[in-house]
Amino acid sequence: MELQARTPRTAQMPRQPSAAADTVEAMSWMVRTKSKAYRLRSDGRVDVERIGTLHQGAPMLEWGSVTKTVTASIADRLGREGVIDLSMPVTEYLPQSRLPLDADVRSLAEHTSGLPRLPRRMITSMGDARDPYAKYTTARFDSDILPDIGEQLRGQVGTFEYSNLGYAILTRVLEVAADQDWWTLAKRYVFDPLGPPPLLGPVSV
Repeated sequence: MELQARTPRTAQMPRQPSAAADTVEAMSWMVRTKSKAYRLRSDGRVDVERIGTLHQGAPMLEWGSVTKTVTASIADRLGREGVIDLSMPVTEYLPQSRLPLDADVRSLAEHTSGLPRLPRRMITSMGDARDPYAKYTTARFDSDILPDIGEQLRGQVGTFEYSNLGYAILTRVLEVAADQDWWTLAKRYVFDPLGPPPLLGPVSV
């Protein structure tokens, strides 16, 4: 799943006296709201899209690693609710991963699982080089990446190494444990409790 968004840049307005300040603030809110744009893609299709009437920006930008913060928050909440046990081996939820027993769910969240930054053979064409993540639907990730993931350990479990791959596996662990997709979990545990955020606005999926 991939969330793409663009936040408009707004100039800092000088402080105005009372009524004028209220007018400026209202206009600024309107411009920000009508300039928002976002797109949610899943398995190669666009599920949700909103382009504000005043949006004049460049193409959408991928959220990238910002989603790791959201994923870690979901893991924490599911752990507190007992839906998932962060101290359990990853193989308890994804047996096909064949990771060692000391690679637990928490190690994925803390970048201490021993997994590399990226899976091997990820970039095999010029198209992959432009966007190496685009081809990975959930089904393809499960079939192409998970089965030999245990052979890709590069470091000792417990040693820090930043890993995009580890967070991709953590996402699948959460989805399997909760029997819900990432976006549904993100809305329930992160976005909805915060109210409509400035970036996303109201979203229905």
